[in-house]
Amino acid sequence: MSTALPASFVASQQYVNPGDAGYYKMSSDVSFGPAGVDLTPAGTNYPGNFSYVVYRVDDVTQTPKSLAVDFGLQVPGAECGVAAYNWAYGSLGRWEGLYYGSPSGQLNVNLDIPGADFTNAGDDLAFVVFCFNPSAIELADFTLSDLSVQDFPPYAEVDANPGSGQVPLNVTLDGSNSSDDLGIADYQFDPEGDGNWVDQGMIPTLDHTYNTPGAYTAKIKVTDTSAQSSTSQTTVIVSPATYDEKENNDDMASANTLPSIPFQNFSGNCGTGGNYDGDTDDWFTFPANTGDSIYFTLPYGANADMYIELWDSSGNGFPLTSGFGNPATLQYTFGGFEQAPYFLHVVCDIDQSDYFLNCSNTIPPSYLEFEDNDDVNSANELWDLDDFHSLSGWIGSLGSGPGYPGYDGDSGDWTSFTAPAGSTIDMTLTYDSGTGKQGITLLDSDGDVLANSADGDGSEHINYTLQAGDNGPYFFHLAAGSGYSDYQLDGTVTANNPGLDEQEDNDSDAQANPLPAIPFSGFTGNVGDTGTYDGDTLDEFSFTATSGQIVKFTITPTDTSVELSADIFDSNVNALGGGRWNSASGVVTAYAVIRTNDTGPYYVQVQAVNSGESTDYSIDAQTVTSYWEAEDNDTNLEANALPQNYSGLVANLGPGGNDGDTIDEFSFTAEVGSNPIHDIVYDDSLGTVTAAIYDSNGVLKASSSDQGGGVLYCDFDTQVDPSDAQPYYFVIQSSSGTTNYWIKNYDSYHQ
Repeated sequence: MSTALPASFVASQQYVNPGDAGYYKMSSDVSFGPAGVDLTPAGTNYPGNFSYVVYRVDDVTQTPKSLAVDFGLQVPGAECGVAAYNWAYGSLGRWEGLYYGSPSGQLNVNLDIPGADFTNAGDDLAFVVFCFNPSAIELADFTLSDLSVQDFPPYAEVDANPGSGQVPLNVTLDGSNSSDDLGIADYQFDPEGDGNWVDQGMIPTLDHTYNTPGAYTAKIKVTDTSAQSSTSQTTVIVSPATYDEKENNDDMASANTLPSIPFQNFSGNCGTGGNYDGDTDDWFTFPANTGDSIYFTLPYGANADMYIELWDSSGNGFPLTSGFGNPATLQYTFGGFEQAPYFLHVVCDIDQSDYFLNCSNTIPPSYLEFEDNDDVNSANELWDLDDFHSLSGWIGSLGSGPGYPGYDGDSGDWTSFTAPAGSTIDMTLTYDSGTGKQGITLLDSDGDVLANSADGDGSEHINYTLQAGDNGPYFFHLAAGSGYSDYQLDGTVTANNPGLDEQEDNDSDAQANPLPAIPFSGFTGNVGDTGTYDGDTLDEFSFTATSGQIVKFTITPTDTSVELSADIFDSNVNALGGGRWNSASGVVTAYAVIRTNDTGPYYVQVQAVNSGESTDYSIDAQTVTSYWEAEDNDTNLEANALPQNYSGLVANLGPGGNDGDTIDEFSFTAEVGSNPIHDIVYDDSLGTVTAAIYDSNGVLKASSSDQGGGVLYCDFDTQVDPSDAQPYYFVIQSSSGTTNYWIKNYDSYHQ
């Protein structure tokens, strides 16, 4: 059927009560809503069994530009349409046809069309998506999404003027450099970084007086007209009325002596134009013994650029180490070769600023937290929890306090992770309850709170099993209720096994599942990042075998369109073989040649090659004594023809082996522009193997490169040329000894 999109619909009144919005699914001549409106197209002979979806949006808060409609998987020939309605055109409103055709996947429909206007903020709009011939398509096969508007979160920036000075310090915090594509609606400031926010509405500045010396993290939060928010921060240094630093201390000879380590909040000023010394260098001296560790931090005003250096007295012209950032940080453990006395050099490259110098004799742990991660949009991703479903020793910092040399000085951190449906999430947050109180909350991507713990006893624990309706990705919100402390996250995501032999997590050698004794069949698993069991792309299994054996694995996916691969190696990560997906059958056939010097146990990795796919699979394994190679294949005329892009074949070479000769030849063809690569795995303890590739005229095209450990690569020196005489001949030769070997080919032109 081919029918033009109707120009108008019968719609005498609004669909639902003003302010309501949602999806409505129905068939022709079915009334809906309290008004009982009929949406049958007028003046047409459409069949009475078409279906449609209506989506109502009142008081549009943004300027819409296009509508995104996801039609999902469509049956070819299904006829669908999209129309829009705007009550701003009067009491009857106005329908406009936007699209008619046979779509597949996502369609972006332009709303800015001649003669109609659906792009005004504040309008009440409705959209209808309809489909004819429901027997060819189910209504559930397509959905209507939100308005697709180019609306980005705001950019937040805060400046402090001045960025440092002596107490009392009057500072103007200025967010005027913040911006947003649709406009900023609100500015909030937290001048002392203690969670006490001041809402300035549309005023982008805040005047604040700092009455207590300290290093402050002043923050801004800007919110745009669509309620999206972003934060930023700057450092404000408030010095005491008298600096601890004593000028002039501009070189080693005039260095100030620092207090005994540990110490905090040693105040000073550095930089050209400064109100104290006006120079760019401050030097300090301190004692240390072999084995001592030091950890210096130097917070300074954001208007300046400063760094610190550690020097000894050797006179070699180079510092022992340096520290950068704000705060500048430097850590060092003395090894005994350095020459005392020791010096800390403070350098100001740009502008000038007051600063505080802190020093500890304990080097803190390396933070895995990466600032700023102060809201859900900037959450740190917990990669280990995503990839291995296990997290150990993830360290961050929360809160602020007198002299606390913490990482960010704020009261909230966000992390994100993914987990398969039905998984159980078990997470422990540990911290020092003597200096601060912390809590942990688990949320889904809809912002729903799934679990939380805030006992304040130094160890918070969450154990939660994901339910239907919990939507990923998921988030941990870590909050400091008071005080300050470093913290550590440890936990697991345990998938709900749907009756498979595989047991997650088995994503590494240490986690590998042991396979049954070979031979076996029907061992089941699931792999792929969209899978309902583990949600990752790699499964690893261990097995036992003896030297000289050839082991064959057959991996059969339930969904044969999902591309799998298999790699096999020993405990020292020496390659033993593998196999690749056969596009015709969907099956992976992988061989392993167990060699004399290989160390067990052995491992086979099953991997989903492409992201966004998953499948159950079964593994069969057996030892084989026959070879794919067919003798005699000792000359060009006798060469075995290799399959195109074969995934792993087993043969034998040497005077005491299957054929008793030292040469095997194989023939193959290749596309112009490609670069065929052949891998060979053999037992180098039994002999030496080399390989080469010639064209039909005897021209050398490739020679093998020995990778060590019985592995050879043999790839073309240049891409396949139209002038090459095909087929090519792959010649494998043993100079001594007899060995089984495994060969694999792939074409880099197709990778």
